[in-house]
Amino acid sequence: MVKGKRWYSKVVLWFSILALALSISPAAGLAATGVTVPAIGTENIQNVAAAAPKLLAVAETKAVTDPDEAKIQEALAQINYFKITTMPADVTNAFWKSRGYDKPPYKSGTTVYLIRLTHGTNFVRVFPDSDSGRIGGWVMERSDIIDGKGNYLPAAVIKDKFALPNLPARVCTVTLEQNDVIECGIAGPIEGWGAGGGVQFDMLGQRIGIFSEGTPMYR
Repeated sequence: MVKGKRWYSKVVLWFSILALALSISPAAGLAATGVTVPAIGTENIQNVAAAAPKLLAVAETKAVTDPDEAKIQEALAQINYFKITTMPADVTNAFWKSRGYDKPPYKSGTTVYLIRLTHGTNFVRVFPDSDSGRIGGWVMERSDIIDGKGNYLPAAVIKDKFALPNLPARVCTVTLEQNDVIECGIAGPIEGWGAGGGVQFDMLGQRIGIFSEGTPMYR
């Protein structure tokens, strides 16, 4: 199999896995760009863990950037989870591009993990000085936005680290439940937003998570 066809088959595989959760046709998804995301079925996405082993006919992919893989492993060591599968970030980015996202969320050349939480887990979400960005699909671990003294990193540093569109000013706790299925990977660079490099978790468009009230990050 030539390299191009092998890469294409991996995109199809990723579509096949996530199509169960996002209620789309893998073939239609590959052909479409800028499509409207349909209603999400949380129950369906929780079934991915059971169905995925039947779809995984390829070997797991190793990250080509060791420092980035070390970041992911350090982040995953702080939570309890079951690994469903991994996929190259470029394949995952292709999936999200077909869903209408024009800014690749993950760093090229790294690995994205699809995981199922085995315990309830707290993450955090940062947003500007208003409540409009409090609820959203991307979260991170609190340890990734604080320094050794427990203080929040400067807003400009966090913005760059996660390639955010705006400077963060407030933070909230996001509680995900046991059996929630999410993605984990290295935030990619987005021109005008930031260089990326932080470990981010994506809720795959599901309406999950309990979001606390936001509190100021800086006094």
